[in-house]
Amino acid sequence: MTKNPPKFSCPFARREQSEGEPDCVSLPENATPLSSACGRKRFRVCRIKGNRRNCARMAQMGVLPGSEIEMLCPGGRRQCMFRVKGSTVTLDPQCAEQILVTPL
Repeated sequence: MTKNPPKFSCPFARREQSEGEPDCVSLPENATPLSSACGRKRFRVCRIKGNRRNCARMAQMGVLPGSEIEMLCPGGRRQCMFRVKGSTVTLDPQCAEQILVTPL
């Protein structure tokens, strides 16, 4: 256990861009939270916000940056249902808010 834990412990978590780091790590302009994504469309996960536990949980379900997901039932203020790598996943609005996606 460290005395000074890092601000973000997950490599896929949102972080500040350091000087000299390539621009590809910055967030795309059209990135939106999965909870705000609408319609039965396909999206690409660009970032997962949150702590290490949240990132590990998403990784176990196959939700990783770069993976494609197909929205089945948009969340809004309800549960969000989508398909990723052949599996159907349902998330509550708080978890869906942590996943940033871009349309394909």
